[in-house]
Amino acid sequence: MPTDRRMSELGTVNADLEKTFVDIEEFAEQCKFSDCTHTSEPGCAVRAAIDDGILDSARLGNYNKIQVEAGYSGLSSRQIEEEKIKRMFGGKGEMKKFLSSVKGKNNYR
Repeated sequence: MPTDRRMSELGTVNADLEKTFVDIEEFAEQCKFSDCTHTSEPGCAVRAAIDDGILDSARLGNYNKIQVEAGYSGLSSRQIEEEKIKRMFGGKGEMKKFLSSVKGKNNYR
């Protein structure tokens, strides 16, 4: 939906997700697991609504994007970088292990 995209472009990361995405929130309350990520969990009411054509998958994508952006609100650039590393790798230690393993694989080519 165009409204979702405009909110993101304007940097409105502190938007009240419950009001903006009331439809997604209502489906999420029906999910089998309270910590459902709406990706591949069994019993996910949000994914079922998408599969049934009731909810647009792009809307869920916008919801997830704004949720991530809201998590960075108020953080310094260094803190944002650390949060992204934590989200991608689990932490700096895990990132270093990954990079080391990639470097090791490239030496054998």
